[in-house]
Amino acid sequence: ILHRRSGNVLEFLDNYRKLSRIPPPKPSQLNVSQFFEQVVTLMQAEMAKISAICTVEVADSLTVMADAALVEQVLINLLTNSVQAL
Repeated sequence: ILHRRSGNVLEFLDNYRKLSRIPPPKPSQLNVSQFFEQVVTLMQAEMAKISAICTVEVADSLTVMADAALVEQVLINLLTNSVQAL
């Protein structure tokens, strides 16, 4: 029983470690204005629940090198936390 439980605990820890690791960034060129608008569109339903409005003002030509998936997750988390705080 102890051997089986210790195996289960090790498997749980291994799975947790995989989940908590941030993958290495895969940068690509992003148009900041379009990228932010996509995230705001994605979050509109959540923000509408509390009648929140999010506007983005960025120069159309602004581009950056960034990992779109990682930055998108950060922005989603920030907006979600903001909605919950309001």
